[in-house]
Amino acid sequence: MPISGPFLFRWVFEKYDGIRGFWNPLKKAMFSRSGTKFDLPQEVIDDMPSDLFLDGELWDATLINASLTHR
Repeated sequence: MPISGPFLFRWVFEKYDGIRGFWNPLKKAMFSRSGTKFDLPQEVIDDMPSDLFLDGELWDATLINASLTHR
């Protein structure tokens, strides 16, 4: 059955054992579910979209450990 009308494209990925994160392009920051700001490397921040809110998972061990130790 063909799809018609307006719709959004969405990326769906398998769940890993990472940390849930929300990207806020207005604040150029990623936050946890509880609102804690993650301490991400500047190169990661620079590569994030400037016009798109994201909800996803951080699963890179380096990023997760850096974020948890800088609370």
